[in-house]
Amino acid sequence: MSKKDRTQGQSLLGGAMLLMITTVIVHVIGIIYKIPITAILGPVGRGYFTNAYEIYTPLYAISMAGLPVALSKMVSERMATGRYREVHAVRKEAQKLYLITGMAGTLILWALAWPYTHAAVASLPA
Repeated sequence: MSKKDRTQGQSLLGGAMLLMITTVIVHVIGIIYKIPITAILGPVGRGYFTNAYEIYTPLYAISMAGLPVALSKMVSERMATGRYREVHAVRKEAQKLYLITGMAGTLILWALAWPYTHAAVASLPA
């Protein structure tokens, strides 16, 4: 095994370890957060929170797993082949895409928030 292979393996192991540690920290913070929010909001408020969070979570997962991974793959391919001008072009196009996607998502959430909350309140027992 060459020195370069060992260095890359150590880098990969270090990155995986950092990711694992940060994931544990995020889960601990989430657990600590859920206890007081339930006490503050009460069971009905916690139900609303959980309902909204179930909508938010898949959208967040798609936004964090889809576009950034594709972008990093495109940039790394171009960097590896020395096409630095294309890296800049990819970055500019990605900025436009993120801006458009973010604005569209914001407008959709804004437009659907009022009907969603009123439908949820109307479905509550009297």
